[in-house]
Amino acid sequence: MSIKKNNKDHVIQDAFKQSAFTPVVSDNLLVFWTNHPQDNNLVDLRIFATGENEENRVVKRGAWQGPFTGRPRLIAQLASACQANCMLRSEGTVRALMVTLRCWWRLFDKIQKSHGFKESSDVIDLSSISEIHVEFARRKKISLRSFSQFLTIVNDALKANKMPLLTWSAPASPAPTRHLISEDQAKDLKIALKQEWQTVRNTWRDNDLIASSMSRDDFALNSILDKNKSFLLSNLEYFQKIQIKTGKLLPSGRELRDGRNHSFLAARGYFFLVMRGMVFPTLEEVDVAFHLALMNSGWNPATLLNLDASSDELIFTHPKNADQIVLSATGDSSKEVVMFASKSRANGKVQFCTGLEKNPNSPPAIVAALLKRVEGLRNILRGEFREACLKLENARESKLDQSVIFQHVKNVQRLKQGMRSAWLYVDRVGKINWLDGKGCLRYGPKNKSVPFIKILLSKVNKTRRENGLIEIPAIRPSDFRDIYARQVYIQSGGNILAVMLALGHSSLKSTACYIDNNIFNVESDETARRFMTHLFHELNNGRIDLTILAQLVRYGTMTDIMRERLENYRELQRSRLGVACSDPRKPPSHIAPNHKQGGLCETQRCLKNCTHARFLPESLDGLAMRVEEILALSEKLPRETWLHADLETELEVGLGILNHLFESRKVSLQREKWRSLIRSGGHLIPGYGFI
Repeated sequence: MSIKKNNKDHVIQDAFKQSAFTPVVSDNLLVFWTNHPQDNNLVDLRIFATGENEENRVVKRGAWQGPFTGRPRLIAQLASACQANCMLRSEGTVRALMVTLRCWWRLFDKIQKSHGFKESSDVIDLSSISEIHVEFARRKKISLRSFSQFLTIVNDALKANKMPLLTWSAPASPAPTRHLISEDQAKDLKIALKQEWQTVRNTWRDNDLIASSMSRDDFALNSILDKNKSFLLSNLEYFQKIQIKTGKLLPSGRELRDGRNHSFLAARGYFFLVMRGMVFPTLEEVDVAFHLALMNSGWNPATLLNLDASSDELIFTHPKNADQIVLSATGDSSKEVVMFASKSRANGKVQFCTGLEKNPNSPPAIVAALLKRVEGLRNILRGEFREACLKLENARESKLDQSVIFQHVKNVQRLKQGMRSAWLYVDRVGKINWLDGKGCLRYGPKNKSVPFIKILLSKVNKTRRENGLIEIPAIRPSDFRDIYARQVYIQSGGNILAVMLALGHSSLKSTACYIDNNIFNVESDETARRFMTHLFHELNNGRIDLTILAQLVRYGTMTDIMRERLENYRELQRSRLGVACSDPRKPPSHIAPNHKQGGLCETQRCLKNCTHARFLPESLDGLAMRVEEILALSEKLPRETWLHADLETELEVGLGILNHLFESRKVSLQREKWRSLIRSGGHLIPGYGFI
């Protein structure tokens, strides 16, 4: 996969094989179809020939940028190039083209107005476009995308008419800004997502328990609070009564009212959101599932949204030899399942994701749980799809206006997308909907909608503030891939091949660029910013304590209690491991069984669960040394000697402290240093000499 090139040649090659529609061909060159296999769109450029004003403006939503004059000869010359630019492209590309043309049409009007409406400054056709317009566009700071897209279209048209091409230089591309949150922030975010998903699973379990127990006389629902039990049960009973009466799995709001009004039903404890939420997933529940699967898979959001739920092989048992078909690599009785989806940005390459079937937080298990719950909704969409296809064919046979046919085509495409989506839910008005990556602003009051990730961050940051930690800055779902890549890179000890496999890259070069751009550079910039901030703060306090500075840079906080504890520990005597000891003259008996009363501890085995040990930031070097000493002894000592010395306990404690208290990169460097010294004879292990 390339992180810079968006190659869509595969769409062009397979488009007509996959397309479900044969759009009507128009005699008007300004009206054409894109022929995209899944997102076919009708493009109408006539507004650029006639002009746009307050009365006939096409864009009814959002901030209107004002009118523009029609330029029929120019748009006629550009029509073929526009069609080529939009062919087999999605709706987003079409919208971008319309924005670009509107931007330049208004720009031409402004240039003509600034020149006193002289004919020489008016843009009538291709030959009228000159350097005046590019300079004016730069002064108005036109966007890079609008500039580049218009230049491409104009040059394609000039080339077709055998005219000289424009040699304009595009505006400088703005430097990309990426923010990679710290490891402890990413950990808190992941924990929050797991907790939210556990809440969703518990809700589904309780709802299913109510539904399965409705026919029992004892109604054994011990896991549900009594005060909620009757409320949920009454709503479910009412919903099922309407289902039977209408013969529909998902009755409409009108059918649920059953001739009554909302006030009447609410007064009796009946609420449509509660009814539907007991049977079908809600938007909030599907968002939780999607974001956790995204966090644990390392996929791009578009790839995860592209799961084909209509495929019978979306999730399958991991292929292994005959003895391991249903077994994981650990040898337990858990199945290892696989999930896959195609990456549109990587020529349709299939990307896989594995996970234990018994792990509810693995992406395959999350998707499997959701698919099971929305199967009824998918069947409804299948029926609506068949009806929509019949209406489309009737519209074509009746030779209706293309705008009418376009609406039928869009409806068929929308339903087809819904049938494929794994992320179905029932929205607040009772309609079947799904996550598509477009409507990300779905929460909050009217006109003040916010994305799910912002809601989640507000909860996590509230807890972090209460604990005196720095808040997690704003992030996007696409940042989850960077977080996942960093986690794999660290856990694998900097193994670039592991990152390559985890991200589904096709080449090692792509992975190397990805790590350099998205992990190293971002981490270095953020670390430098935090370092300088805390450095000046410490200077204002009159001194620089490197240990305190390191704590502030890494974790962002240093409480008074922590400072006092650090000062107290620093006054203690140190062992050869750099570990402070609260009572070096009275070591525990299991540490020094032959200790002489009043003398200092001679064994200094601080990692053997010593209650007097106080580990400091400066202890990293000594702890790394001791871990490598023990590992070297494990290769040379007889098994009996190893067990008698209880070195296994020291090793386990030492590795645990290094993994939890220190940065993994620094730990790796220190361990490698002592490993080399021991092997070369530059360091002798006390009591054992050269190993």
